[in-house]
Amino acid sequence: MDALTLVIEAVERILAGILPGHPDRAVFLHGLGADLFERFHTTSSMADLDRAIEVANEAMDYTPEQHPDRPRHLDNLATRLGTRFGIIGSMDDLNRAIEMADMSVEATPPGHPLRGRFLGNLAIWLCKRYEETSLFDDVDRSVWAADMAVEASSENPSDQANYLSILSNSLGRRYQDDLDRAISVAELSLEAPDQDVIYRIAYLNTLGLWLGERADRTGSKADLDRAVEATDMALEAIPLGHPDRVICLINLGKLVGRRFEMTGSMSDLDRAV
Repeated sequence: MDALTLVIEAVERILAGILPGHPDRAVFLHGLGADLFERFHTTSSMADLDRAIEVANEAMDYTPEQHPDRPRHLDNLATRLGTRFGIIGSMDDLNRAIEMADMSVEATPPGHPLRGRFLGNLAIWLCKRYEETSLFDDVDRSVWAADMAVEASSENPSDQANYLSILSNSLGRRYQDDLDRAISVAELSLEAPDQDVIYRIAYLNTLGLWLGERADRTGSKADLDRAVEATDMALEAIPLGHPDRVICLINLGKLVGRRFEMTGSMSDLDRAV
């Protein structure tokens, strides 16, 4: 039995002996939720994710509104709900994720070191809901939240690169003028120094996505070439066997297929196939 499972089982036993309403119960609930969510990322066990959400909900009931940790706990709950939405597609989970993320932002004053993270996560869930409902208010608010996250992280280039990528995703789903800006901020996200390879792959994919979208709208071969180049670079950085590699291969196949339609290049046709 691994160490994390031993910790989870020990905390579950401790909680069984703590009555509801006891001030220590919330502390153990928050810790248990974090451990379950960590194990979910390793095992993909829905039982772990469901339990992580359950204990996070209970913990919030015991956390006073003015408690300094409350915004962080709200953000964690939003992330878990949003993760479950991504798996089972429940709009109730997504709506509640946005509600919790909104509350975490509202409870965090300007200048708070975690405000950028909370704003960035709110932007993600709003953009997800826009993809499901096409409500422009959601994508407008997503752009606003991502813009504020970028502004709040001006002294942390690594975090700012992440929020620039989120902003690019939100902008690209709105209007043509925003698509141009989406590409610009996606390019900026790649300029941050000392980037984690996983984040850099995501930034390259985002840039490739919007360059390909603009090429579709304008017929620009230069944009399509750059989209292929960015997606190629992302693919080269993804380890063999990683699940994201399949998605990247599909995206690259679509791009080179579109370039074959534009140029008739047999090498592109071979790659697309």
